[in-house]
Amino acid sequence: MSTTETNAAMGLRAMSIVLFNCGTELLELNGYPVVRVLDAERRPIAVTVENGSRTNEDPGPKALSIYPGGTAHASVRWRNTVTDGDLAQGEFLEVASAAGQPSQTVSKRLDLGTTGRLEVHAWAAS
Repeated sequence: MSTTETNAAMGLRAMSIVLFNCGTELLELNGYPVVRVLDAERRPIAVTVENGSRTNEDPGPKALSIYPGGTAHASVRWRNTVTDGDLAQGEFLEVASAAGQPSQTVSKRLDLGTTGRLEVHAWAAS
């Protein structure tokens, strides 16, 4: 797993999670990645992760076959809105391809402001 650079426009942040099939077998995906935001000590922080999006059209889950050497991606979006409350600052992103699958942790600073909310799009073929 890896992530792309964060695109920040008018307080809306967006990036992609990229899954590389570096194995020798076909990888079947259908749905959303499982995402957790971790602090600098790699402990989960209080962030609501929602499948789908209020800000951009989500392709929705569909069956994908990712061949060895192939990739898939999923968008992650959040608003860096700051109002009352504590700031949520993530330092790592833990990602699994689906519930019950092994996760990987990538270094990624997430400036969530006080919203404490992420939107995750379904996996799509790259």
